[in-house]
Amino acid sequence: LSELEEAGKVVIEDMEINVTDIIKNVCKALMVLARSKNVDVVWQIDPSIPRILTGDPVRLRQVLVNIINNAVKFTNKGKVQVNATVLATTKKDCTIKFEVVDQGIGIPKKNLDTIFDVFTEAHNTTARRYGGTGLGLAICKKIVEMMQGTITVDSVEGQGSTFNFTIIFGTSPDLMHQQAIQSPVGTLADRVPAEVKGLRILLAEDNMVNMRIAVKTLEKFGWTVDPVTNGQEALDKLTNQNYDVILVDDQMPVLTGVEMTKVVRREEKQTGMHIPIIVMTANAMAGDRERYLGEGLDGYVSKPIDRMALYNEIVLLVTQRMKH
Repeated sequence: LSELEEAGKVVIEDMEINVTDIIKNVCKALMVLARSKNVDVVWQIDPSIPRILTGDPVRLRQVLVNIINNAVKFTNKGKVQVNATVLATTKKDCTIKFEVVDQGIGIPKKNLDTIFDVFTEAHNTTARRYGGTGLGLAICKKIVEMMQGTITVDSVEGQGSTFNFTIIFGTSPDLMHQQAIQSPVGTLADRVPAEVKGLRILLAEDNMVNMRIAVKTLEKFGWTVDPVTNGQEALDKLTNQNYDVILVDDQMPVLTGVEMTKVVRREEKQTGMHIPIIVMTANAMAGDRERYLGEGLDGYVSKPIDRMALYNEIVLLVTQRMKH
């Protein structure tokens, strides 16, 4: 089928759909292609996305595969980040925003307005060089619009592109009731994936206000938090306690977060263990993340702390550690 015919024949089904599973499966499938180019595919999924919605799983998968695949093709180094966030939920539906961010070659400004038109990039030399792309974007736009959503792109040539699209999924009272029985509505802890339930977290933060906010935030996910006020106290705790994750402020008295991390990493060389350490910092300048990772830290969250950013960083690192 030509793209034009294919786009004209889009039919949207309505059945039970697990959005979170579809995103993970698509990302994992495309990781193989990405790894061969030294590109990472990473994802952050809002834990409040209902487990069961109604929509078209095949068409959602088609849109995600198309856009993520393009992002991987056009990225020669770095990562492709896939995000999904709940924008609104009513008794009848749930609007989810999907975002695919790449660090690739970007799209020329003159092409941005026509990127979703049929055949736009068919003769584009860049598209040919990168194995043809953009051909599926007309269909993606058609599918998204038929699922009551919109799709947009922002891009800077030489820096990368961000594709955003929203889709409205159905929530039927029966499904919501079913989910309510399985996990009582109302607590974030019930929505946390099984593999990261009950985490034990060591938090080193010398600012009492920040500490209280962080403890409350983490406990909402059902995690146990031991707070301390400097890096030395954190090291003392580590001598007789095991933790799944350590969160450190970078500026602390006695021992800073980086100094504490260096001590932990030295000791781990003897034990062969590796505990994920995430720095929480007001330094959010370009290059800061790389600098901290170079000092032995595994993750980075900028202050003021965004609850979902912190949650996603913890889940990502703990699940990665489980795979190794």
